[in-house]
Amino acid sequence: SFIQQIVHRDGYSSTADFVPEREKNEQWSAIPSRNILCAPLHHSQHPQDTSSYQKDQLVVPALEIRNVCFCTGDAQRVIDIPFLAVDVAEVFGFFGPHNLGMSVLIDLLSGRKMPTGGTIKIIGRDIQQSSCQVLFGAVPKNDFNNPGDDSTPYEHLLFQAKLIGMSKRLTGERIPQALERVGLTQYRSLRAGAFPVVMKRRLALARALLHDPQLLLLDEFTRDVEQKERESLWQLLRSLHDRGKTLVFTTRNWKEVDALCGQAAQFSREGQIERLWK
Repeated sequence: SFIQQIVHRDGYSSTADFVPEREKNEQWSAIPSRNILCAPLHHSQHPQDTSSYQKDQLVVPALEIRNVCFCTGDAQRVIDIPFLAVDVAEVFGFFGPHNLGMSVLIDLLSGRKMPTGGTIKIIGRDIQQSSCQVLFGAVPKNDFNNPGDDSTPYEHLLFQAKLIGMSKRLTGERIPQALERVGLTQYRSLRAGAFPVVMKRRLALARALLHDPQLLLLDEFTRDVEQKERESLWQLLRSLHDRGKTLVFTTRNWKEVDALCGQAAQFSREGQIERLWK
């Protein structure tokens, strides 16, 4: 695996010791792949000509980030990404230490926060356009749009369908489909408040899938889940990828990156991408 290669190359005694540090004066440039293009670490050297990349792309990228930065109220910069593109039907992971940046990034990609500068496009549409919202589904760390712990999975999804203005006919079709995809059909009438963590994650994913988006944004989706249950969630994500979904997620678990990703980026505490792997 590429994680094991990095561990061996950088001299870590084991994968458990793998907490990569930023390499001094490291430059990273276009990776020879149609799936991703990135800029040098020195931000004064932003890419000016990406025509060769765009000519090579047969489809619009599922996700494109260009010159995106985000600063907190005290002017601390927590996101700083010159350029990043993820192809349709790709699995892309951001991993790194626990910090503000990765969750902020998911909030930016899902439109919950607006960037201080730069543009984010999902399948060619700017994230600030209302028409973009139907193209992705998000599962944030903090589960929003929750109608109450006494609700059943069916009621949760019905609430979500009303929230996004889904028609009754489509609601009647999509709720059973979403429950089936995440393995909750037989639990549709039970109270979700009593569910274990892994089942609550499945329900959160069902809500994100309700409108059948192309892109899924997942923020530490398997955190606080035991390894056996985590692997069941990995299998669920693989099944969605097999259906053609694009997955972009954050994690602090290198094993998750190794198990799922076609592409991965190490995220620094300063909100920058330090390394890219494929």
